[in-house]
Amino acid sequence: MNDNLSILGEIEQNSIQTIITQIENSYKSLPPLLKIYSKCKDLLKEQGTLWIFTNNIINNSKLIPIPFILCNNLKELGYVLKNLIVYYNLNYKNNSVNFENRYSHIIFLTKQKDNYKFNKDPIREKHIWKNVEWSGGRKSRYNEKGKDPSNFWLKTKDNGKGKIIEYLILKKSEAIDRIIKATTSKDDKILFLHDKFNKINNFNENFLSVELKFNFLEQKDELNLVKSIDYKNHALLIKNHLKSNIFIKSSENMNDLPDNTIQSVITSPPYWGLRDYDHSNQIGYNSPYIEYLNRLNKVWKECYRVLKNNGTLWININKRVKEGNMILFPYNFYTTIEKIGFSLLDIIIWHKPIAVSAYGEKNLGDRYEFILLFSKTSDYKFNKEIKLLHTPDYIHLNNEDLPNIWRMFRKIGNIGREVSLMIKNKKIRHTAIYPKELVRRIILLSTNKGDYILDPFAGSGTTLVVANKLFRNWIGYEINPNYVEIMKYRLKAEGKKVMKLDEFL
Repeated sequence: MNDNLSILGEIEQNSIQTIITQIENSYKSLPPLLKIYSKCKDLLKEQGTLWIFTNNIINNSKLIPIPFILCNNLKELGYVLKNLIVYYNLNYKNNSVNFENRYSHIIFLTKQKDNYKFNKDPIREKHIWKNVEWSGGRKSRYNEKGKDPSNFWLKTKDNGKGKIIEYLILKKSEAIDRIIKATTSKDDKILFLHDKFNKINNFNENFLSVELKFNFLEQKDELNLVKSIDYKNHALLIKNHLKSNIFIKSSENMNDLPDNTIQSVITSPPYWGLRDYDHSNQIGYNSPYIEYLNRLNKVWKECYRVLKNNGTLWININKRVKEGNMILFPYNFYTTIEKIGFSLLDIIIWHKPIAVSAYGEKNLGDRYEFILLFSKTSDYKFNKEIKLLHTPDYIHLNNEDLPNIWRMFRKIGNIGREVSLMIKNKKIRHTAIYPKELVRRIILLSTNKGDYILDPFAGSGTTLVVANKLFRNWIGYEINPNYVEIMKYRLKAEGKKVMKLDEFL
């Protein structure tokens, strides 16, 4: 460690524009790296950027989200987190418990919140529609210099007629080339902190390379980053059959449900400070971030109580940029949920090829969300033999193995669309709907017919509608009674009456 710091100490401070580094899969300890990255901050110019190639790792059949943890630690060192890139990568297929892993992460950090060098124009790809239809409304929506680059890195090839015919994986040298083009100008100095980068780049006088050397311990307590709290699980014999139902109340207290009843919890919680769901007691709107997390924690504790011992918890959540800094909700969810007693098994990437760019001009557009998979015990239900998931996905046309990247398109008119319903001359609206296909996959993987599925933030009822159609029992919690009317309508209009809906509706 001292050798590494002394080598970096020979480099002039405030002289490097871009630092690129990689954390190998074998690295089992973060503290030595944090000392290195603290020193890197001194080496960067005020407009400088830091980019880190990294991966999740598996430890004792649990997933350790090294990218999330590292992002949080680097923010504590004073870096500004700008983005977390999904880099389609087949070199780490075993970095997943239940799926075939198909991605790595690239962390994008800056020294200053606003004053940093980043130009997306050199890394744009051509528009597939430009030579087909480039007039009227379509032209107004696009930059003639090319497609807005996103935080999901996978190249495309089109047929010249507006149709993508092939997906191409970026070589690591191509990914590095993107970083250099977007963040540096002529004569800027670039520092590589990894020996393997020497093999894929032809350095000139502006490229510096330092090989990091560490003696990492194989398995140490440093990987026990979250200590579990013992929440006693009181088994309860269910004498009465629990009917499918929607409870109009907060899911912070689900005393309507017995212990060990639910097979799978599938939900997308409200985002902090982002949307007003028209209720005075809603979670996350006009409240401090710590209060938001604490109230959600009450919900997760209740989910743990009502889940069967072989049950699973699936959470769809994204990131958010606020005042120039990225809030990584999944990291905070991971730390609080594991303290309850859950284990993180996998992180699935929901890729949205068409989505709204929400992070500003000096950043990459947002094209994906996370699906966090937790289990209550090591003996959990997972139907890995399900064949219905094996749909064409990028370069895998047959998709024999279960991938942890799920591609789900949204038509432009559906981006951020809302479900609305006229009731007694009043229009009721609900936004932020996730795809039914996403829910279908999770239900098939985690439950069998007749099992109970819970959505503690039922919203417009997508989870319940899909569960009902797949012959599962369902329970929903929703604090806004107006949204329940939307759910009732959708349950009647979009699904078969397989759960005696007339009794409920």
